[in-house]
Amino acid sequence: MTHQIALNYTNWRGQRSLRHIIPKNLFFGSNEWHPEPQWLIAAWDCDKKADRTFTLAGFSIPGPTNVIAIHGRNRRQSTAYNWCAECFGAASAGSPHERARRVLEEALELAQAAGVTPEDAAHQLANVYRRPAGDPAQEIGGLSLTLLTYAEAAGLSADACEVDELNRVLNKPTSYFAQRHAEKAAAGVATPPPSRPDGEA
Repeated sequence: MTHQIALNYTNWRGQRSLRHIIPKNLFFGSNEWHPEPQWLIAAWDCDKKADRTFTLAGFSIPGPTNVIAIHGRNRRQSTAYNWCAECFGAASAGSPHERARRVLEEALELAQAAGVTPEDAAHQLANVYRRPAGDPAQEIGGLSLTLLTYAEAAGLSADACEVDELNRVLNKPTSYFAQRHAEKAAAGVATPPPSRPDGEA
């Protein structure tokens, strides 16, 4: 198995947390940390970036809002799109221009968190727009690869961060994000939501 899964895990101290692992082997035995013979799982710990051995009994399936963690990227992509359409409307979700503006916003926020200055950002902006526009498919690939290498350099799992963020937004009411979008639209940094017909709630 090469796919990452997310499961709740309770360790020998009784501490419970959501763990992201890539299972390698299931076996019956014991080790230094688990001296009593029992079913154990040898796995790659995506959070600690190390091979670890877990007790099978320590794992439990996450709640319904975390089931998305076990799905692949294509499933998460469609789930994220459907969530976007529900929060902001089909026109906003289906607009490549609007989605690109949100990608830019998130990229700038990540750059800011990493210490990139406004001057650095402005210089990079000017450099990009001096060149001809690229192919969207290739640019998506480049963006994804760059994000993966950033995550590795920062000691993070990009996949785990993506899953955690998707679960976070799915746990909030759509009205919360609709209000944020309306505020962005009023500030001129997002496309205004479509007006509702008179009398429609």
